[in-house]
Amino acid sequence: MAIDLDPTPGADVAARHLRRAWYQYDWASSAYPSPVLSVFLALYLTGVAESAALAAGQPCADGTALVGCDVGLWGFVFPAGSLWGYLLVVGTCVQLVVMPLVGLVADRTGRWAAVLTVCVVLGAGGTAGLALAGGTAWELGSVMFIIANAGFGAGQVVYNSYLPSVASPEQRDVVTSRGTGLGFVGAGIVLVLQLIVYLGHDGFGLDEGQAVRLCFLLSGLWWAAFAIRPLLALRRLDPVHHPDRATARPSSVIEALTAVGRFPLTLWFLGAFLLFVTGINTINTVAAQYGEREIGIDQGVLVPTLVAIQFVGAAGAILHGRLAQRVGTRSAILISLGCWCVLIGIGYFVPRGAIIGFVALSCAFGVLIGGTIALSRSLFSKMVPPGREAQFFSLYSVVERAGFLLGPLAFAGVAQVTGSYRPAMMAMLVFFLGGAVVLARLPVARATAAAREAAVVPH
Repeated sequence: MAIDLDPTPGADVAARHLRRAWYQYDWASSAYPSPVLSVFLALYLTGVAESAALAAGQPCADGTALVGCDVGLWGFVFPAGSLWGYLLVVGTCVQLVVMPLVGLVADRTGRWAAVLTVCVVLGAGGTAGLALAGGTAWELGSVMFIIANAGFGAGQVVYNSYLPSVASPEQRDVVTSRGTGLGFVGAGIVLVLQLIVYLGHDGFGLDEGQAVRLCFLLSGLWWAAFAIRPLLALRRLDPVHHPDRATARPSSVIEALTAVGRFPLTLWFLGAFLLFVTGINTINTVAAQYGEREIGIDQGVLVPTLVAIQFVGAAGAILHGRLAQRVGTRSAILISLGCWCVLIGIGYFVPRGAIIGFVALSCAFGVLIGGTIALSRSLFSKMVPPGREAQFFSLYSVVERAGFLLGPLAFAGVAQVTGSYRPAMMAMLVFFLGGAVVLARLPVARATAAAREAAVVPH
């Protein structure tokens, strides 16, 4: 239940102020995932590792950085071209460990804003720190990525935990969709600024590497600067300031996870979410590779398309919120999942060289991605018992991140067996259809009632 901030006529104004602060954190942190992860970091770190291999006398002659282009760390030797794949796995595993701990600390202390501040320092600091990874310093870049990635994932746990406090159950579809939409707009603006720096680097007196490092610094500063207002405003919602919101404080991660297990219908939703978010995360991760390798789209088209997706995604998130108001949250998610399946089928038949077809398909996916995730967050928040927000949302975030491991593994396996990315893309239908079936059978009313009626006894 949203906190009754003020019983006076000014209460609506105060509530709107807090919601805007909550929206702004999405705007702030959005400078990391698309601008850094999706556009610049993979190619840049691979290039830095390749430079290190060349400096060590490796030939790196085939242009892929996969053959005769090895680097090593702590006795492990691997091709520079494989660095990014390994980093994604390590970074995700670190998130899976850190996020439940952050949820535990947030619930035990009741000081969510302080925990979120630490996450911002790590995330924004690590992102800005990537600007130091020049020359052959791929090890420093790798460490900064892992720190930034952990800060981002942990921050999402706390940020999501505020949702029940800034919006009543009836408001959450619209509120979460607006937050997601604003995040897309923020990411789009950051990307435009970064592309101006990157594409016009000669005019700024920078070489290409310096321009990319400046882009990392811009993302870190954007995140830190725009997070200040949310961090200050949201403190008044912390459980420690509201004794009436009794907070159960587990003494260990195991106890926290056991507590989640007492709500089997909430776990039922997480099972459905794991399936379809795996499909969503996979398509989001491999879309550029699919476009380049299977359809023949070059970088000159891919990057502007990614920018366009940010703004299309903002509109899509808002549209999903309105759809949920009309048909209900679960029904809106199921409609969205059906659209995902249709678009995957269309994507299978897009011919090689069809630039317009690829761009149109990408924008259509963009309409769906933010809205599906936003409504999933809203529906889950209604199944979270009061006082357990950070704890439950840590598990939600773990499930979401697990999709980044399972889906790409399935995609790569099918692609390897069939020798084509097209069957691998079609294989993602299993996750979407499976998730839709499990979600359709979930008794949502019982799940929300069980969470609402849960008694939380203060320690």
